[in-house]
Amino acid sequence: MSDSIYATLIRDMTWSYSRVKTFETCPYKFYLRYILQRKPSAQFFSDFGGFVHELLEGYYKGEIRRENLPSEYLLSFSDRVKGRAMSQKVFQNYFHDGLSYLREFVPYEGGIVKAEGKVNGEIDGLKFTGIVDLTIDDGEDLEIVDHKSRALKPRSKRAKPTKTDEEIDEMLIQLYLYVPLVEKMYWRKPKWLCLNCFRNRVQIKEPFDEAKFERAKAWLRENVDRIASEEDFDPDPEYFKCHNLCEMAGHCEYCNMI
Repeated sequence: MSDSIYATLIRDMTWSYSRVKTFETCPYKFYLRYILQRKPSAQFFSDFGGFVHELLEGYYKGEIRRENLPSEYLLSFSDRVKGRAMSQKVFQNYFHDGLSYLREFVPYEGGIVKAEGKVNGEIDGLKFTGIVDLTIDDGEDLEIVDHKSRALKPRSKRAKPTKTDEEIDEMLIQLYLYVPLVEKMYWRKPKWLCLNCFRNRVQIKEPFDEAKFERAKAWLRENVDRIASEEDFDPDPEYFKCHNLCEMAGHCEYCNMI
């Protein structure tokens, strides 16, 4: 591909958290997915998370009754979760965690709840888009929520951050990048950002932090600059990641090598 064609693709690209994160995870995966536009293949973890997202969206939009969530889960699971789990134990844990969560589901209350709201706009001159899983508006304060299948522990609050603390900060980048787009729609910044870890029913709710907001924007700018200057798109192969998390595995020569 000539430099001129590639430059045009990057210049006209609308960015998202997942698109930029893909490059940070593996530049070659980004190349396959967004430059060559290869069709993604089914992966268990992403299929599972997307399926539960759809059920929660259906509930909050009034399309699925609360008492019907477990039956919808059971009836549609095999059709929606096509990817193969890495082991029977992993499948059992995820399957039962999802069913248990929906059987005991407690919805958000106390304000106007908007599910799966698409947000578009610009961040520091970059076209950016995303989908906010939940926006909760009580008339004064806004809270934005992202559903996660990752079973995270609450923040430790230790002086030296734990590995889980660092993982929480990394996941919150996505919500911080939604802030200017949500602010454009509601005329105010969200007061709270929340990760709804539904498998273990942990909600990590934190107040908006201006410094973290600036770091998230810097993360976006730095990675887009790296993508724009990238020439080789070298892979970052690792067995577990390639064979269990990457939806480009079926197109990737490096995955086959390991």
